[in-house]
Amino acid sequence: MLGLVCEFKSSGSSLFEALSDWRERYHWSGELNFDMPDRASLLAAMKTICGRYEGAMARDEIRIDPELGLLRCLRSVSGSEYEPSTMAAPDLKLVSEDGDRGWWFVLRPSGNEPKLRLNVETWGGGVPLEKRTQKLLSELIELGAMPS
Repeated sequence: MLGLVCEFKSSGSSLFEALSDWRERYHWSGELNFDMPDRASLLAAMKTICGRYEGAMARDEIRIDPELGLLRCLRSVSGSEYEPSTMAAPDLKLVSEDGDRGWWFVLRPSGNEPKLRLNVETWGGGVPLEKRTQKLLSELIELGAMPS
């Protein structure tokens, strides 16, 4: 990292300038929080959202990497069903990539209260972040989530 800083300094540019193209094409919703009536309804909402998107998007899950013996975010096993009530880390990440553009979202439960946390990211054009985020917000509200 120090080498990178020195390189920018000697060339008269900055990390801010180097990342300007990236910042123009990458967009993030920030973390959005929702209250749920209880843990059972929270997990049911996560499973429903997964069912609505999984056919069009790849699912990642947190599980033990067999090579390392550590928890990692890995692509789900083909044909495996998302069953959040049986998972140690039921975080739901769905990804859609098309060349140099795409989007993904993560829906995860709070560790100690019945809250859902949503992050949406888009890159490279396509459907705007706001439209993707609003669709997910509407679906979560329909499933009993209350923005907090």
